[in-house]
Amino acid sequence: LAQANDLDIAPHGNQYVHIHLVAAIPNGLILEYYRDSVDPMHGKIYMDELEIKDGRVYAPDRPGLGIEINREALAEYRVA
Repeated sequence: LAQANDLDIAPHGNQYVHIHLVAAIPNGLILEYYRDSVDPMHGKIYMDELEIKDGRVYAPDRPGLGIEINREALAEYRVA
C-alpha cells in the first residue's frame, strides 16, 4: 500500500525481523537498530548480531529470521 502511494517505510521495533522486510522492498527507508546499551534484552535473547559494515547492515542468510534465540535467557519470562 505504501509503495503504491510512493511512500517510504521505516519500521520500528525488532531489527532481526525488520531487516528482512527492509531488504525485500524497494521503499524501505531505514532500519531501526538497537544496541545492547539501548535495549539490554537484545544481548540476552539473541545469540547472533547483525553484520554492520561501512554504515550498512546485512540480513542473515540462514533459514527463518537467520538468528538463534537464547531459550535459557527467555525461561525466566515464561508465563505458561
